[in-house]
Amino acid sequence: MNKEDNEVYFLGKSKPEQHNKRIYLYTLILLAILGISGWIYYKSTIKKTDNTEMLQTVSIHPKKTILKRPRFDKDKDITAFYSWIAQNLKYPKGLENKDAKVVIKFTVNTAGKLEKFQILESPKEKAFEQAVISLLKESPQWAPAELTDGTKVNMEFTLPVSFKPEK
Repeated sequence: MNKEDNEVYFLGKSKPEQHNKRIYLYTLILLAILGISGWIYYKSTIKKTDNTEMLQTVSIHPKKTILKRPRFDKDKDITAFYSWIAQNLKYPKGLENKDAKVVIKFTVNTAGKLEKFQILESPKEKAFEQAVISLLKESPQWAPAELTDGTKVNMEFTLPVSFKPEK
């Protein structure tokens, strides 16, 4: 007689202990796969900074809700800042006929001053960088960014500035 001949099975039922262990194991494997997939998806959807957008917010610290963004000349919107740049930007001497693009990152600090200038892209002629930095240092006072609780915070921006000669 075989060992199988001595075992008794109820109709429609299998060994319940082994069946429950398999379900538990498969559930754990499925949850692990879903967790890893979710983590990979989250990491792949984090937006990369595009330095060609006008005044893109790069970072805000501390991580609370911003109630008010920085305001140019204490109470004007960002379009007034663009107009001010267009009216006051001067070509470096001797380079008036050259196209150029300077991308600069700067911070509007809690006192409303522009600081921490960092050139991200520029032509080989450093005079273009100096023209942009000098102009931003002359910027009128800004009203700083504020959190919902009234705390003033620093805010970083990225600004592309294009030099195009008049033809």
